[in-house]
Amino acid sequence: MEEVCTYQWLTANRLALEAKKDIPEEQWIHLYYEDLFVRPVDMFREVFDKLEIPFTREIEARCTCLQPTSIVRGSPQRQKWKKRNPEAIERILPLIRPMLEEMGYDPDE
Repeated sequence: MEEVCTYQWLTANRLALEAKKDIPEEQWIHLYYEDLFVRPVDMFREVFDKLEIPFTREIEARCTCLQPTSIVRGSPQRQKWKKRNPEAIERILPLIRPMLEEMGYDPDE
């Protein structure tokens, strides 16, 4: 199962990164999922600024109390994918390491 999930994850991210080549740099916004937990207000403020949309107090208030949801076993958590099936992750980590690094992640973190 982990090989199937690995293939899907690699393919989806490869397609996104390849699409980036066709999008003008000033129109590309690189987001990290983890920022929804760690710095939601700053993340959305940066997106709104890049899109030249006013970041109002009402929007900031919504971002402050943002509650990400998940349909996959429990609430979203940082590094949840590494905690749920550590043996499977160890097996596929060499396969996903280059993509993690290309996307700006530290695979050893």
